[in-house]
Amino acid sequence: MKLSRTFAVMMVASVLVCGCDDGSGSVVVNNCVHNCETSGGGRSEVCAVVDNEARCMSKCLGKSEGENLACWRNASLGPEAEWFSVVDTCVKDENDVLYSSKSNYTKCSGSCTAGKCDSEPTPNTCNIDCESSGGERAEVCVIIDDEARCMPKCLGKSEGENLACWHDASLGPNAKYYSVVDTCAKDALGTLFATNSAMIECSETCTNGACDSSPVTDKCSKNCEKDGGRAETCVIIDNEEQCRNTCLGKAVGDNIACYHNASLGPNAKYFSAIDTCEIDELGTLYSTNSVMTECSGTCTEGNCDEVKPTECKKNCMTAGGRSKTCVIIDNEEQCRNTCLGKA
Repeated sequence: MKLSRTFAVMMVASVLVCGCDDGSGSVVVNNCVHNCETSGGGRSEVCAVVDNEARCMSKCLGKSEGENLACWRNASLGPEAEWFSVVDTCVKDENDVLYSSKSNYTKCSGSCTAGKCDSEPTPNTCNIDCESSGGERAEVCVIIDDEARCMPKCLGKSEGENLACWHDASLGPNAKYYSVVDTCAKDALGTLFATNSAMIECSETCTNGACDSSPVTDKCSKNCEKDGGRAETCVIIDNEEQCRNTCLGKAVGDNIACYHNASLGPNAKYFSAIDTCEIDELGTLYSTNSVMTECSGTCTEGNCDEVKPTECKKNCMTAGGRSKTCVIIDNEEQCRNTCLGKA
């Protein structure tokens, strides 16, 4: 029996667009017939079968499943359209058609090549007039991230931390001085500028990055004599006269020395001392800390002298057997067998 032409066409169409039972009871769409051409610009779309449903999905910007690095712009906007660097995550539909499931866009300031934004050429001159008009920190024109800016001029001559002095000269001779730790960097053209400035106000002037301080006087006049104990000396600390222990050594830092309180007479105990010393604003040494170790006898050059017994007094008599005699070994009295000879 012959089928009519119309009936034959309908049968073919139903095979193309309809689902077919694969024997398991589920319907499988084996063709996608949606017209997914974009009409207003934007991402091109492709017909894909997802979960047995024909849908229009963004066309993959790459050629493989997974992440693809690509460039894209909306060509319908003309030559002025902005470029984007895109990480396009793609999958295949049930008919192995690639489509985009996720897209991460990064706007480019210029063009894009092989999925990466092209960097703008660095300007070779900085054309902003950065002369300060208020007399504060002088500024310099620098190029940062391809942009010309005015930044504080570095008070030093190198990248990193610079110790310097600064004062606002526009305020005249009474302007306060500052000790400055100026952290500096170089711009794209190699010009130094300050990225951070830590300032400490000086009470007077500043030299080589450090605040100058003047002592109250050029002589320490406080009377630090006392009847006994550790001798003290007059020193100037933070512009104040103070009595501090006299240094037992002759240098800044740790000194190894001997000490005894002479006011206690000839029986005064000796000590081995580690005396930590500093100098005041006039250059006078004084002790800031002392660690004392008591000696059993005297002390020489910071070390306790070894005490040796002068007589052996231990009773070594025995009721029988080998006779014993008192001897001193390692400064200790001991009883040992008497020698039967003379050598």
